[in-house]
Amino acid sequence: MEKMWINPPANLAEALKATDDPAALVRNLLQAARHGVATSTERNGYWSFKVDPDENSQATDLKLTPDKTLSGASRDQLETVYQVVRGIETELTEATLLPPHMRQARITRFCERLGISVDFFSSILQNWEKPNLQTRT
Repeated sequence: MEKMWINPPANLAEALKATDDPAALVRNLLQAARHGVATSTERNGYWSFKVDPDENSQATDLKLTPDKTLSGASRDQLETVYQVVRGIETELTEATLLPPHMRQARITRFCERLGISVDFFSSILQNWEKPNLQTRT
């Protein structure tokens, strides 16, 4: 039986292991990071993700193995994107109920903790499309 994540995994490596479709998670995170147009190919369980840069990003080349291990030059940035998305889906959900100045203060503290700019956070928030991430029970 499949179930939705109630508590998202603590990091990208755990999230990749927990989902039935790790390639979809990588594609969604790349889209949230605005990494240009991503293409992905699969061969014998090995995934390759190539992203041609746009004016706001750099070229990306990532590999996903059958054991759901992600590698490549942009892996650390994708981990940051995952942490932002995880925060949006968990600790920041209640911020929408706060007055604007309190909501902004909470977002600013969140961004400072992750070491990212509020602009980067806003870009991810704008581009994030919540996938239907399924896990095995």
